[in-house]
Amino acid sequence: GAIASALVASMRGMVASPSRVKTRGGEELTIYFSREGSGHDGFDQVWLEGNTSIIYEGRLNQEAL
Repeated sequence: GAIASALVASMRGMVASPSRVKTRGGEELTIYFSREGSGHDGFDQVWLEGNTSIIYEGRLNQEAL
């Protein structure tokens, strides 16, 4: 949701890269992006920067691959 919010806000002319987004949980994330195409109707090189944490660990068996 944070990346989508930043990209939509950019399409509306409200923000530019880099854009800081505060999540519902209070985390601050930074989204970097560049517009692509002559009409700037798309995005290229989208990057997300912020703290990370492991929320799940699991294993896949051979049959699942």
